[in-house]
Amino acid sequence: MKLNTRTRRSTLAVGAAAIAASTLMGGAAHADTGHAVATSRSASSSTTSFVLYNHGDSGLMPTWGWGGTTLCVTNYGLSTGVAKVQARFGGAAPEYVYVPPFGQNCINRWWFGNPLVVTDSGYTPLRITGS
Repeated sequence: MKLNTRTRRSTLAVGAAAIAASTLMGGAAHADTGHAVATSRSASSSTTSFVLYNHGDSGLMPTWGWGGTTLCVTNYGLSTGVAKVQARFGGAAPEYVYVPPFGQNCINRWWFGNPLVVTDSGYTPLRITGS
């Protein structure tokens, strides 16, 4: 069966659109058909990050419902940074993460979906990343 030029162009346009949509949604596409194929996502694609610029700034970090959540604190300043990490619900005692100048320190805990309130308790900007 021979396709006319107009049919081939529309087929190519649909295939290109499927590949573009799949790429934006994190999937893959078969090279021969252009059909989108779902792919699994890694845990790193569910990262949340924010910067705490000043002493007393805080942010809310989501945690995994089952399994460990890794929380990393990166220090952008010249002095030791301190991040206060406390589960939002349940009244658990806070944990303090100390980070050397221009360094990073990570912790991994099971918070079971309880969001964390992370507060800059030092006097240096901190980047908070969770996955």
